[in-house]
Amino acid sequence: MQQLDVNQIRQSARRVDETIVLDFPLPQTPGRTSQFITLLVSALGAEAQEPEWGADRVQVVIIAEEVRMLLCIEWLCDSIWLESAGGINNTADFLWQWLQAK
Repeated sequence: MQQLDVNQIRQSARRVDETIVLDFPLPQTPGRTSQFITLLVSALGAEAQEPEWGADRVQVVIIAEEVRMLLCIEWLCDSIWLESAGGINNTADFLWQWLQAK
């Protein structure tokens, strides 16, 4: 997997209701998924909690500055997205603005 930078993340992001969809190809293996998570977290200058794996999905809480977000990767939905994960600034609007300002 190639390097990932914040410009690529911003360019791939689109707001859909209360989520931010990331238009990246889905990782095809658990190892590639872990690598994608690591690259995304690093590009955002963030820290990740331990991922929660399911049969067809993985979710991980990412904390960056004042933002707490949930990264969701779902193979059945063929989708990767971010959503607010609570905290003081717990709105999709705040998450979107933060991402655009990165």
